[in-house]
Amino acid sequence: MGKIKQKAGIRSSLLVTIDYTKHDPLHLYLASHYSTSPFDLILDTIGLQPLYDHSTSYLTRPTSGRQHTYLNIGMLYPPTTFFGFCRTALSLMRITLLSSFLGGGPGGYSLVRTGPSKTRIEKVRRLVEEGKLRVVVDSVWDMGDAMKAYERSMTKHAKGKIVVKIQEVGEGEEEEHCEEGSATGKEKNMSKSLMQENKARWSKRASPGVRFGLKDLVTETKK
Repeated sequence: MGKIKQKAGIRSSLLVTIDYTKHDPLHLYLASHYSTSPFDLILDTIGLQPLYDHSTSYLTRPTSGRQHTYLNIGMLYPPTTFFGFCRTALSLMRITLLSSFLGGGPGGYSLVRTGPSKTRIEKVRRLVEEGKLRVVVDSVWDMGDAMKAYERSMTKHAKGKIVVKIQEVGEGEEEEHCEEGSATGKEKNMSKSLMQENKARWSKRASPGVRFGLKDLVTETKK
């Protein structure tokens, strides 16, 4: 979270970091500390609905020149069922179509979503090659430790991308034809064992969407 200040023609920046684990709910802390100097723009990368619902206390009102002051690009708990999708759609309709007087949002809200685009992908690729864009990696795991990577993801405290390395197949070699006694076959068997060993434990802890994904992953490993 940052603020840009302009004083005496000198442009200076001040980075303000707030530990959300110590200030829960976060919107109460923002209201008590930033009501007199509200933010011009909030970029929500998580998707915290209460943060927007109470934003009138710490966010400037939208104007004709800047209609969107609250940009949401994240979703903390994506819907995994039909009713979940319906509930999310109704919530978006409420905060974007209804006025605050009728129970809608305070205004200035925009849900930012981008679809697949070759032009955007090429632009991102060039930025990476030029060193202007760097992907932050939290941790790297071997395929045999895939369940540990899931555990890290489920903590929701990863500081970057979680990478699982898939075995590289040599030139002219096809993984599906590997022999059981070879190194490749042993690694496949080890992955099967690990997946099956942790399937029951994770099916109880994970959300419906994650349970569905784990089921598919184990099925694919058995093939």
